[in-house]
Amino acid sequence: MRKSLLYFIVLGLFAAFVSCQKESIPADQLDKQTAYYPLVPGKYIDFAYDSIVYDENGTQTYHYSGFIREKIDTLLKENETEKQYRLIKYWRPDTLQNWQISDVETITLTDNQLIRTEENLPFIRLVFPPSLNKRWNGNALFDEDIIVKFAGESIRMFQGWEYKVIQKDIKGNVGNFALDSLLEVEEVFDDESIFSLRSSKQLYAKGIGPVKREMKIYDTQRPQPGKAWETYAEKGFSLVQTMIAHN
Repeated sequence: MRKSLLYFIVLGLFAAFVSCQKESIPADQLDKQTAYYPLVPGKYIDFAYDSIVYDENGTQTYHYSGFIREKIDTLLKENETEKQYRLIKYWRPDTLQNWQISDVETITLTDNQLIRTEENLPFIRLVFPPSLNKRWNGNALFDEDIIVKFAGESIRMFQGWEYKVIQKDIKGNVGNFALDSLLEVEEVFDDESIFSLRSSKQLYAKGIGPVKREMKIYDTQRPQPGKAWETYAEKGFSLVQTMIAHN
């Protein structure tokens, strides 16, 4: 099974010039701490993203940047055990262009999990409550041997991932925002092999949702220990997406 580069470059990034307003948080969200990813129809987040893709055995690199808006569109279904929402993603190369719909996804909130389906892959992004050092298999709902394709190169990037809450209720700056209640989830950090690097982290802000993501997925057949991966990676990509606006 193969996935396109667009899924990773469009993994939740966007841009807009919109004023920010605080929203009231229901008591049940406070109890389970689901406020780290509030699901309210009409809510959006804009990200700027920057990505570098490695190709041709590392002799070619391609730079991608732009903006993405993720908007909670509507509640699709609700029962005693879960609520499912439609999420619409928009993309534009710069702030002078109009938004274009790039993808339609779903987010499902169960009693103790938030599952986001992206390019038909269901990721368990959060568990509730997200206590410090909590661990889970966020990729348990699909085959970790799935092959992802970048610039004609194939990578098994999801093997051995383990999600873990490494920081909670911390203060920090994301772009131009000073935030006082952040949750950091390390989805994977595996540099034990000299032939591959797998690194992925996500920041969530209480009352807002995902605000920053950093990924490095590299493979090589010619390792150079002691040097930066960026100097000898033969295939893979890096990605940084940062919130620039939200409502």
